[in-house]
Amino acid sequence: MGLYSEDYIEKMAENNGLTDEEVKEKEELISKGFPYWDSTDYKQFLAATYKHGKDNIKAIAKAVDKPFEEVKNYHETFWKNGPYIISNFKYIQNKAEEQERMAAVA
Repeated sequence: MGLYSEDYIEKMAENNGLTDEEVKEKEELISKGFPYWDSTDYKQFLAATYKHGKDNIKAIAKAVDKPFEEVKNYHETFWKNGPYIISNFKYIQNKAEEQERMAAVA
């Protein structure tokens, strides 16, 4: 017999390698996330960010047709966690900053 029981190995396989505690934490985090945001909303958020400026949350919310508070929370999470979870975040950040500089000059 190996290091782990067959029951333990089966349970880990069912949970994609996560313990029961980790599965519970994952479900909790998902419930706290943005379940009503999809890839279209993400693209609209980026386009509105480039157009209106990174910090113009009111205009971004209007452009993506979502409540201000929801967009504000998404915005804060996006800019806080983006560097760690979005592979091309630096590009997104640079483009947003470039658009802001161009708007300031115009």
